[in-house]
Amino acid sequence: MSLTADDLTRTTGLRPDLVLRFIPATIGPAGPLYSGDHVALASIVKQLTDANADAAAIDAVVRASTEPPRRPRRQWWWLVAAVALIIAAGTGALIGSATTKPATVTKTITAAPEPIDASVPAAADPVCTKWSPLAADYKRRRADWETTDPQIPVERWTARDRELNIAVVPVLRSEAADMRRLADEATDLGLRAVLQYQANYEDLFADRIPTYTPSRDNPLWQAAMDMSNAANSLCSATVPR
Repeated sequence: MSLTADDLTRTTGLRPDLVLRFIPATIGPAGPLYSGDHVALASIVKQLTDANADAAAIDAVVRASTEPPRRPRRQWWWLVAAVALIIAAGTGALIGSATTKPATVTKTITAAPEPIDASVPAAADPVCTKWSPLAADYKRRRADWETTDPQIPVERWTARDRELNIAVVPVLRSEAADMRRLADEATDLGLRAVLQYQANYEDLFADRIPTYTPSRDNPLWQAAMDMSNAANSLCSATVPR
């Protein structure tokens, strides 16, 4: 389903001028158009611009998301989260404050960013021993809900669909809270970032369930699960040195 820049703004909160500036579009007769997959990307760009990230670095993240994947998709999400963490902590050119005019760039000098090691971890972060059983437990608690069809909007739900969707909201809230708690305990900055992203996407998705629209809201859930897969990779794919 095609989305306009205004649709992306309503869904993610990213200003229309920043949608046009950073999110790649297909140009149609009515102007720039976007797909449902761009919702997750626009959400990430929104968080980066809110953190006063450097415009060139945001462009690099967007390029990484649109290049043909040479690795499994879950590793791309880890890359996005890691880059976002570096940018948010570092020096940068500020994206202009709320306005309908194109974003302006202002140089600022801040403290040096905390370094991040983007190499394959030699050992799992200690918090992974808590993450793995929690992730398995939440997957079990969501199992009945995950049998519902994500392409059916709220107005076409059966009584059973509605029951399962309402019941899963507190589960998602609880999982998001636990992911934030684990993020606070994580020493691996990349893992910390993806856990925080997962929590944010889950909370936003839970907000949308009462008015669920597949093209608008399902990408948020997919993004949350991409982040969970990235956390799993960081916890399980290690190379002892």
